Amino acid sequence: MKYDYCVVGGTGAVGSAIVEQLKVVGSVAIINSKNCDLSQNFFTPPPIRAKTIINAAGTFGGLKQYETNSKIVEGHYISNLVKLCESIHSENVVNISSAAVSNDYNKNMSSHYKEYVSHKIKIEEALDGCGIKNIAHLRCTNIISKYENYKTSGHSIASIYRNIEKMPDILEIWSNKDDWREYVDAEDVAMIVNKVIDRSISGVLNIGSGRLTYIPQVVDYFTEKLKFSGEIVYTQPHKTGPLDSLIGWPVNDFSDLIKPVSFSESLEKCHVVWSGLSTNPRVIRP
Repeated sequence: MKYDYCVVGGTGAVGSAIVEQLKVVGSVAIINSKNCDLSQNFFTPPPIRAKTIINAAGTFGGLKQYETNSKIVEGHYISNLVKLCESIHSENVVNISSAAVSNDYNKNMSSHYKEYVSHKIKIEEALDGCGIKNIAHLRCTNIISKYENYKTSGHSIASIYRNIEKMPDILEIWSNKDDWREYVDAEDVAMIVNKVIDRSISGVLNIGSGRLTYIPQVVDYFTEKLKFSGEIVYTQPHKTGPLDSLIGWPVNDFSDLIKPVSFSESLEKCHVVWSGLSTNPRVIRP
């Protein structure tokens, strides 16, 4: 089967947004863990061809799993991803990476994110060695996605929403009031992916919203939406996040792009979708 695009992780938080945009302009093959398990010891790539591959697969449980010192087993993931890209005979690869890689401090042993960044670098280097014509690594900041499975995700936005949804008497937030992140919307990332493919851009691109957001801003937004009235406790000491400064919206590379969606709009999209999936009768729906 021949396709215009193949999206690895096409049913995930970021991949779903990318698929929704690309299927408007071409045919899309969706790869996920159910139809193509990249962790297998003996891996056979699916018999498909595509001009462009987008790797939007979540890696080893996400950044939060590294922060909690959970053991991550890389296994055969990277070698199988390379085998998949080579078998599809594509001309372009767009790899959704992490802005944490662009912060050199995260490559030090003292960084909470060293292991995470090491895995991301291995993926970038492995794909660069595939011999494919155009390879772009989009190093994105924290991504907000309405497609996130908020009930199981370890990402900060989903975790906060899930904990508030339970309506505890005391809401414990695994963070500190002084912790900040730079969030970017998944649909903005998908728009940039579309531009990168259309213009055959290669190399490393840092992608962010250019907005500094403190964790209490996320908590306050969702507690108001869900009408939470209990006590809020931040349980962790302040620590450095994955970035040392804002990345910013890539206007130099895409001068024709509209501005990123607002932070409140991103959160509202999540609330609209996630409240519709909630089984808790106390959750306030839009």
